[in-house]
Amino acid sequence: MANKIKNAIVRLYHFSDARLLEIMRGIKKAFSDNKIKFIQYDPNFDDPFEENLGQKLQNAEIVPSDDTIKASQKGKTAGVNSDMEECYDHVMYTERFVERAFPGNQAVHDEFGYNKIVSIRRNQAEMILFMKDFSATSIKYQAELTAAKYPGRKLELSNTLYNKLLSSNSTQEDTKDSRNISTEERIQIYNDLYLAGKDICEAGRKIFKDDPAMKKLFTIDNNKSSAADTTPPETPPTAAQ
Repeated sequence: MANKIKNAIVRLYHFSDARLLEIMRGIKKAFSDNKIKFIQYDPNFDDPFEENLGQKLQNAEIVPSDDTIKASQKGKTAGVNSDMEECYDHVMYTERFVERAFPGNQAVHDEFGYNKIVSIRRNQAEMILFMKDFSATSIKYQAELTAAKYPGRKLELSNTLYNKLLSSNSTQEDTKDSRNISTEERIQIYNDLYLAGKDICEAGRKIFKDDPAMKKLFTIDNNKSSAADTTPPETPPTAAQ
């Protein structure tokens, strides 16, 4: 994944994606209204050019924005953090019964991991491994914990929380990878639309060289963003995002 980001596709325009869509809607209409003149100028503008242009615009309209992907990623991260806290609370609850079942037995306490639980509380990878071992240790000392009146449902919960955290962490990592891939795919979709618009505009300015009003309709690179268009185009996320 790191190599993919290092060689990320670069946007071919320097205004927001929303602005490109706005510009291209107008260019598409202007092209359709003057399609015959474009075909007379260059037969390559004949069908299925117009249909392909419409498909490129539709592809760009429906592709999820980077903000949407980031919101999904944020939700997945919140889920993992919640699972992490649930694991921590469960371990700290169990500590009471471990101490009751094995009073003063530091070796067993360490076997349950109480010498490192605080230090890994915010470390997802370490917590996953910890919960795997914690569940196995709980089963190993099931008889002693039960004798100390440790609830049976709590004994089963150790493995349940381990699997839950493992699953949510995997989903979170998949979302990060998907965002990297999706951003590059989205840039390519918008670049394809931009290039189609640029081709039309280059021809349109020549076809209507003596008509300033029409030439203005076929402008893409020199379109100034509106006052409200202050959002820069999306960029591929770094590996750390």
